[in-house]
Amino acid sequence: MTEYPSLDRLEALVQGLDAMSRDLGDRLGALAGQTAEGVSDSGLVLVKATTDGAVTDIQLDPRAMRFGSQDLAADVLQAVKRAQDNAAELSKEAVKALLDPVSRAGDQRRYQDEH
Repeated sequence: MTEYPSLDRLEALVQGLDAMSRDLGDRLGALAGQTAEGVSDSGLVLVKATTDGAVTDIQLDPRAMRFGSQDLAADVLQAVKRAQDNAAELSKEAVKALLDPVSRAGDQRRYQDEH
């Protein structure tokens, strides 16, 4: 410990923030590679989307080709919306899990500083 304890605490805080920033970047990178699926009510259309909502794959069961064009379009849109909704929920839960330890640590530090 130096003769400037405030400076030591500030340096420790900066190091902790740097480590948290690296961890957050790693986790967000892993999240970006995940996909979610959505299936239409008919079960004949499957769509995959990334966590930012981009559609990466559409799979049509051959039986879906029996639909009229409007019904097929409606099934595809339904599956796309579900995939994007599922991807958004996945992102939301991942970010919540990432930030929850940060907020808990902040609460603990505040408590320790106050007592």
